[in-house]
Amino acid sequence: MPCAWNGSGRSGQPLDPGRREHRRAHSGAPARGWLTVLQVAEIAPTIADSEVLRLAAEHNAIVLTDDKDFGELVVREGCAHRGVVLLRLASVPYPKRAEMVSALFRECGAELEGAFTALSGDGRVRIRSLSPKQGT
Repeated sequence: MPCAWNGSGRSGQPLDPGRREHRRAHSGAPARGWLTVLQVAEIAPTIADSEVLRLAAEHNAIVLTDDKDFGELVVREGCAHRGVVLLRLASVPYPKRAEMVSALFRECGAELEGAFTALSGDGRVRIRSLSPKQGT
């Protein structure tokens, strides 16, 4: 599927997990919803993907998932969301996954809101900003 990446200069570049810069939202305020974690598998294991997006939007949260169906929902079907990060990290050990996700939020945090983002095991990040009609 062709994608129009956001042209931020970061798309496709590896993350630096050692970087300590804290990114803030465009307003200069700390990014909202990134400190609250709702583990859907524990609170509602049978919930539909579209309901996960609704719940996340209600809590002003970005969805972290390894389920490619979320890309279909937000990119093709235009479901409302605050942002979706697809983790393509199946071969990456769990401690390294945590480092990579932390680095993603530090380095690209403000760009994740309203976007569909893919994080690959080799550290590449692809961010697709969605139009307001499709996104938030």
